[in-house]
Amino acid sequence: MREVGFVIELLRQDTMIFPRLSVVSLQSRRLRPLPPLPPYTLESLAQQAVKVAEEIRSYGLLGSNCQHYVKDLLKTLTAHESGLRTDDRKAVKGLQAVTAATCVATGTVRAVAAVAVGGGLAAAGHLVFGSLLAFGLARGLSKSYKLLYKRQHNSE
Repeated sequence: MREVGFVIELLRQDTMIFPRLSVVSLQSRRLRPLPPLPPYTLESLAQQAVKVAEEIRSYGLLGSNCQHYVKDLLKTLTAHESGLRTDDRKAVKGLQAVTAATCVATGTVRAVAAVAVGGGLAAAGHLVFGSLLAFGLARGLSKSYKLLYKRQHNSE
């Protein structure tokens, strides 16, 4: 007996965004299992899929894409967060880490240089400034990402 699963994809054609439901063989694709869902008829599942798709104002690689659609649909179907992390969110987190490390490293290098020329207070200033800059930039990236996501959705 072949195992089959449903795939709900978010598609875009010109300016129209819509879901497509497919039945696929689980042996032919690498699919992640879903969390347990309450019982749904195919009609009500399709209605929920369309409802979530209609909340999307615009489609983009950052902020609102097919991964966000699946995450939002699972939240609608299960009434709680799925725990899935989208690739764009992972990229923003990575960029935050690199930005923070660069700022702290730059502050540390400047602090060492300041100590070498006898400026202990300047060294502390460089360390503090590098750390504050890292925190500020990381926070700014996160807020910008969240704002982009909200602007691309009607419901938020």
